[in-house]
Amino acid sequence: MNAQDISEEEAALYDRQIRLWGLEAQSRLKKAKLLLIGLSPVAGEIIKNIVLSGIDTLTICDDKTVEYPSLKTFFEVNWHGNTNSPLTAKRMPKGFFLAQLISKLDCPISRQSLMEAWPRVAENLGVPTTLLSEDDFA
Repeated sequence: MNAQDISEEEAALYDRQIRLWGLEAQSRLKKAKLLLIGLSPVAGEIIKNIVLSGIDTLTICDDKTVEYPSLKTFFEVNWHGNTNSPLTAKRMPKGFFLAQLISKLDCPISRQSLMEAWPRVAENLGVPTTLLSEDDFA
């Protein structure tokens, strides 16, 4: 892995990280495929930091029904944009940056249980389907 693995644009975008852990580590991150099972308030921060690090693929699996308290963790539900005044850091709705990041990703969305989706997810991540057993889905 060398500087050819990362474009000039990526080098500028990830400059701080490259200085912190080096070009080889950033090249590895660029090729990383991760699976996050279960969304929680902590998962929102994990997602943000993982996506900002420049990974290749993040697969998120969650089969729980979305409830208002957990929704507020990611997005300010009652926020209505006012086009007459610009957003400032103090007026930024919760989840705004996460929504911006997600909108830039090429992320197919599937509405399946993890058990149904697991063979495809495992193949995309390059892991054996036997990594999780039926008991893990209970």
